[in-house]
Amino acid sequence: MRLSHLATLAAAGLMVASTQAQLTSMKAEHDPQAANFFTLDFQDGTPRNAEISATNFDLRLDAKTGAALFVSYQQQIDSIDIPIGGGLTIPTGEITVRVVPGSSTGTFDAEANTFSTQEDYEISFTEDLSAIGFVSPVILPSSSTGTVTFDPTTGIAQIGQISQIWEGETQVGAFPLLYRCEVNTTFQTRLVGDMSCDGSLGVDDIGGFVGALTDPNYPGTPLCDASVADVNGDGAVTVGDINGFVELVLNG
Repeated sequence: MRLSHLATLAAAGLMVASTQAQLTSMKAEHDPQAANFFTLDFQDGTPRNAEISATNFDLRLDAKTGAALFVSYQQQIDSIDIPIGGGLTIPTGEITVRVVPGSSTGTFDAEANTFSTQEDYEISFTEDLSAIGFVSPVILPSSSTGTVTFDPTTGIAQIGQISQIWEGETQVGAFPLLYRCEVNTTFQTRLVGDMSCDGSLGVDDIGGFVGALTDPNYPGTPLCDASVADVNGDGAVTVGDINGFVELVLNG
């Protein structure tokens, strides 16, 4: 599929109305009014907890196919003290978390508004912990479960809250490690491919899609930025998104 196919769509004057079956992007951010914390359990009898100070992610939910995945995920967590024996600990410094691009896959139950995904979380520490085998970034294979709660809205985009837990276990250096992250965010929905941010898919989205595809500095709008053009959810806007964009416009 080439850019000429987009021109063909424009010439056809095709407009497809928005429906609940379309691919939805949840642009979510930290909810400071709710509990947000990260736990590392070194299985020494004292799990270590830290507050989450910031979370931002793009969660894709497809009611039509029942698919779910995280396109992007960024998080900041306060320092945690790691036990090193003899009652001593070493601080991690601020912790940065992100989902490894392309690692997320899962399912979405549109009736219950629940999702379940598997992904790898990449964790980096401010302090140098290489002496104890924690070399940034540390990869944490994880399972995520969450519930989406929609608030009543009269606007084009829906808003609401996402309650999510991701957790797992691994071995890092000499440490058997259990981990759990409880995350609460607020979100605003976006239609994937809706570059004009009008709540529908049609020929007026083609110019924005081409702009995001060809201009690495494409500004878009705060809600409908270049990430809305990342139709296949691999974390980048490339020619690999063209077929999916055309299908969205054609099929709705």
